[in-house]
Amino acid sequence: MKTLLILISLFFYLTNSYPLLKLNAQSLNDITIQITDDDAQWPPFTYYHNNDSNKLTGFAIDVIHMILDKNNISFRIVLTPWSRALKSVKEGDYHMLLNASYNEEREKLYYLSQAYYSLNYAFFYSKTKYPNGLEHLSVDQMKKKYKICGLMGYSYEDVGLKSNEVDNDSIYSYDKLTKLLHYRHERCDVFVEGYEIFAGFSVIGKDYLGNKNLKYFIIPKIEKQPFHMMISKNFKYGKELQQIINEGIKDLKQSGRLDQLLKKYNLIY
Repeated sequence: MKTLLILISLFFYLTNSYPLLKLNAQSLNDITIQITDDDAQWPPFTYYHNNDSNKLTGFAIDVIHMILDKNNISFRIVLTPWSRALKSVKEGDYHMLLNASYNEEREKLYYLSQAYYSLNYAFFYSKTKYPNGLEHLSVDQMKKKYKICGLMGYSYEDVGLKSNEVDNDSIYSYDKLTKLLHYRHERCDVFVEGYEIFAGFSVIGKDYLGNKNLKYFIIPKIEKQPFHMMISKNFKYGKELQQIINEGIKDLKQSGRLDQLLKKYNLIY
């Protein structure tokens, strides 16, 4: 009888202490995780290799492969317009997306992963409009002096810009965003974006930084801004998936493999 009690106690101990990660992964083994992200592409994090829509690649793609493949979890990635991506993940039509900055609303609506990369944000402007350049002002100083634009659906709160301080109405692409700077009207003086994103567009044939009329400066007095994956709270296994991804990111950081990927995509400098 004593032996039986010991065995029962041991069973419950092992059940409760067995690594949560393996239990969670097991519950997801028979599900194909549906992943989406911005179809404007976000090189070097998410983009089509040689503009082939069947060959999605990038830093974020490599990271999610490493994490989910290790846990034998299958997945499928489809890029959609950003506003649709946010809505579909919130409602559970897709299970997660790969690249998102933090704000309080997103924390309420989604499960956010640990940060796994960060960006240097910059102000971009037209040399034609400002031939003598712009003084490298802080965000607070810039929003008092200039009209700031951004992409529709994007959040700039992490750099200190509220939604009503950024004009992004019907601006769905980086092409349109850059063109607005050069138009001789008063809608946009500058726009804000991650330097690494605009540098990364050269890999898909859009060398924005090679445009002699497009100038920029890294925003002073702010730290690099962290980015996360976001998981649907309307997905049955959303919390479990968040835990698996966080464990995976932690492992990649500790093993040095995340730094190797950052170097591969020229994100350490």
